[in-house]
Parts: sequence; C-alpha cells; structure tokens
Amino acid sequence: MPRIVETVVTTTDGAGTVHIAPLGLIEDGDGWIIAPFKPSRTHDNLAANPFAVASHTDDVRVIAGCITGRRDWPLVPASTVEGVRLRDAVSHWELAVERVTEDD
Repeated sequence: MPRIVETVVTTTDGAGTVHIAPLGLIEDGDGWIIAPFKPSRTHDNLAANPFAVASHTDDVRVIAGCITGRRDWPLVPASTVEGVRLRDAVSHWELAVERVTEDD
C-alpha cells in the first residue's frame, strides 16, 4: 500500500490567483502523485501553472478553514517553483508536474 501524506497544497491559476486546498499526496518512488478531483480549482490551476507547494502544518485551523471557506492564511513565495507556501508551515515541498494522466 502506498504512503499517503496529508498536506495543504497551494496552486495558482494563470493570473497568479492562489488556491489553498487540503490534499493527500501519494508516494510514487522518488516522486509524488497529486490527484485532485476533476473538476476542481486545484486541477484547473495545475493545468494552467504546473507547480504546487505542499505545506505541512500542525495547525488544524488551516485544514478546517479550507473546509469552511477561510483561506486567507499568511503566504510567502516558494523558493524554486512559481507559487507560494504557507508562511507558518512546519516544512514544505515544492513540486513541478512532470506527467499528467487524465482519469474521468
């Protein structure tokens, strides 16, 4: 069974508008599978800007806020990809899309 890491993923659309969503990343060898629902803003954003940042947080308010509509958490620019991360994350991973497999 693959390891799934629950995290908070930030993506941006073509205009740079940020979307924050809780998402489980699936370990795949040396990489990670991001499998957003289709349709979703995360899916659309990754198509427009193929980068994501997975912020690992111990603040459950961030996850709850994503569900209840509060998504105005402090953000800072990512270091190596075009995107942002949660400022107060414990750690983060900066990810680039290498391959897309569509699945209805």
